[in-house]
This record gives sequence, structure tokens and C-alpha cells, in this order.
Amino acid sequence: MFSGTPEGLVEHARRTQPAAADNPQDAAANNGKKGTRTKSRKSKNSKSPQTDTATLRSHTGEALLPLMKAVDYVERQTYKLEELHKTQEGDLELEQIGRDTLLPWQADGRRWHTRDSLDRSGQSIRWERQLLVKVVEALENIEGFAPTQWESRSIVEVSGPVKSRGWFLHAITAETWLLKLKFRVPRRSFTKAQLLAVVELPTLNQLQEVELYGNEPRVKAKATGAWMELELQPHSLAEIDTPQFWNWLQTAAAAFLGKTSPTVEIVGAADSADPKQQLPWRVLKQRWHSLRKGFPPGRTVVWPAETLSVFIQAVHQSAGGGKWRWDEQTTARYCLPGESEPWIVLHTKRPEGLIAVLTGPKGYDPGDLKDALPVKLQITSRGDDEEQLQLAFTELQQPRDSVVKRLLARHKEFVSRTKV
Repeated sequence: MFSGTPEGLVEHARRTQPAAADNPQDAAANNGKKGTRTKSRKSKNSKSPQTDTATLRSHTGEALLPLMKAVDYVERQTYKLEELHKTQEGDLELEQIGRDTLLPWQADGRRWHTRDSLDRSGQSIRWERQLLVKVVEALENIEGFAPTQWESRSIVEVSGPVKSRGWFLHAITAETWLLKLKFRVPRRSFTKAQLLAVVELPTLNQLQEVELYGNEPRVKAKATGAWMELELQPHSLAEIDTPQFWNWLQTAAAAFLGKTSPTVEIVGAADSADPKQQLPWRVLKQRWHSLRKGFPPGRTVVWPAETLSVFIQAVHQSAGGGKWRWDEQTTARYCLPGESEPWIVLHTKRPEGLIAVLTGPKGYDPGDLKDALPVKLQITSRGDDEEQLQLAFTELQQPRDSVVKRLLARHKEFVSRTKV
């Protein structure tokens, strides 16, 4: 066997070819052709004779002879590992790579936050981006604010001309389903109740299109030093796109910039001459009924506050289409479409439970639902033609029960059919 470069193989063929041509019999023997085999046995310890490779003929080398004559010979450069580690012109240190490249929010922050941004886990944003666009556009049309700061990965900031004065808006854009809008106004500009009444946002459990769950309010207000802070967590533009919100944004911006009296009030609330309109249940509405306030003093409230939101969700799922009224101190009323009298009266300030009273014509039979309900069902007459069904919820899971939802749906159907 020959080992070496192609050039060496061709050179070997050139040396051995003439000898093979002059003595064909020797060449055949040298190339391992069969000859006369002796019958004598070799001993185990005997060694086979060594073949002289220098005289073997190479057919491969002979085949390469004309090819090697026809091509140009080029000296191959030997690879040297040490050359790899030599510093060359244009080389960069690893830590220098990308140092001068701007991140997306630094290169075009407005585009990042309004079109391309991702949530904290790198997934797509699911809240409506027009929310941020419309709010920032409204503030940029108000004279006095500094240019909007878009350069942060997850926060858009709007502040006054002097940054040390603090920010007016922080929009937190890295949440998946909700855009967090935090507004700051001088502490005496608005009361907490007025801030909570700027918009009404249902709980997450009441939103079908959002893959989040909870009964926490999405409108919050708190005092932070010299400021009052309002936090909104909308999912879509439609949730805040009301004249009341845009009017409030104008007056809040003016109060922050110091261009109006610090006692500026919400349009339609504080400007009212009727003191009754300032009562907390008329300002806070649904929010008031979920607070642990307004109960008889000295009594222990035995039901969770979140039970209210769970029951409201059950009503919308099983008997939706109606309208709630929240402007009374201890009760909320739910009217069916086209009706002025309430179908459900919800007592929200009773310590012993959240009590729902359903009113309808006489003759409704709950059947097997009565025994399957998670709470006791009381049926009482009201006058000659009506009767009331009363349910008292004390646990969070009770309004979620499928039997409760079937009872609501069947009673609504009975009431609607009887009145036709």
C-alpha cells in the first residue's frame, strides 16, 4: 500500500512503470498474481517475507500521469495555527460588538411602543395599541408639556417642562393584556372619589376577550406625597373613549401644569349645584357597592366583597342584555331590556350576605332546581299578581354555580314570556 500525496504517487508510478514493461513476469509476481504454491507447511513461528513496495506497480499513479502533466502546478500554502491568533486590521474585541447599535426603543421609540413592542416574556401585545396613541396625541396637543419620552423599553413618560417637577403620565406598555396608565395630579385638584369616577371598567372576570381572571378593580386611586395618582388598566380604546374621560384629561393636565385653579373639578360632578350628587354611591357607583363601607355599625360582614362581581358576571352570562343602576346607597337594580321596573334588586350592604331578590309574575315553578341550589331559595308573594325569589350568597363560589345560572335564565324567560 502506498501512502503519500498525489504528486508522490505519480512519481512512484513513473519509476516503476518502465521496470514493469521490461519484465512482465516479474511485474506480475510483484503485483501479487498467483504463482506455483509449495506444498511444504510453514512453521507457526516462521515469518512471511516482507514485500518491497518500492518495486510495486501503481495503476492509479499511471492513470494520473497524463492528468498531472496537463495541469499547472501550484504550491499549496501550509496552514499555520499561530497565524489565526495574530491581530489583524479591523479586528474587534467581543465586548465591542453591537456597542454602537441602538435598541429598537432607542432607534424609534414611538414605533416600538405603538407597533412593535413585546411583553415581558417576549410575546405579542394583546391590548389595543390605539389606546396609547390616542392618549399621547391628546396630551401632545396641550401646550406646556415636554416632548414625550419614548426611549424606555416598557414606559412612555409625559412630564412638564421642568423634569424635576415630576411626571404627569407613565404608560406601562409591557403588560400582555392591559395597558397601565398612571396619571399624577396635585393632591387638592381632585378627591379620591372623583378620580375613581373618571371611567368605569368592569373586572377581568366580566371580560370575555381577555385571558386573565380576577375581581380586582381596574381603576385605582391613591395619595403619593404631594400628588394624587390615578391608575387605569384598560384593554381597549372603547373602555375609556368617553367625553367624561377626555374632559377629565384636559382639566387634569391643566391642574398639573398649574394653568388653572388647583380646585378644578371633574366636569359634570363637582360643578353640580345639587349636594346629593356628591354622595359617594352616586360618584363611585358600582365601586361603592363593592367597598366594605356603608354597613350597619357593629355588625360583622360574613361574605367576601368579590361575591358582588361574581354575581354580576353570572347575571350577564345567563340573562344578559339588561342594564344596572348603581345610584342608591344600599341596593343595585337590574332592569331587563325595555323595562323600567327592576327584575333584580341586589342588597349590597347587608352583613349576613349578598341578597338578590328576583321579582316576577306569580306561577313560576323552579322544579328540581330548588333542591340543587347551593343556597336556600325563599319564595314570597308580593301583592295579588307578583312574587319574589330571594337568594342570599355568603361564599364566593355560590353565584358561580351552574344551577344558579340556570335559575336566572329560566326565571328571566318566564318573566319575558308572561309579559308578552
